[in-house]
Amino acid sequence: MSWGKRTGWGKRTGWGKRTRRWSDLTPGQRTALLVLGSVQLSLALTAWTDLARRPAEQVNGSKAKWAAVIALNFVGPLVYFRRGIRR
Repeated sequence: MSWGKRTGWGKRTGWGKRTRRWSDLTPGQRTALLVLGSVQLSLALTAWTDLARRPAEQVNGSKAKWAAVIALNFVGPLVYFRRGIRR
């Protein structure tokens, strides 16, 4: 019997880490992941839209750099709105 089958966790990956499957999560955990994912996607889309519409002279640094920074989970869009826009 494998460890994953005894505990209900997913299969073992190459580094000994165990994976979890969507079906292993409780309804509350699923809801939390969906909410957090929606917030993250909304922040990123809002930041990318703002960056695309904003003239380059109103952006601190290059637009390409900020487009890449925005892709960093929650932190990227927040950093862009805090430091990327000239006020």
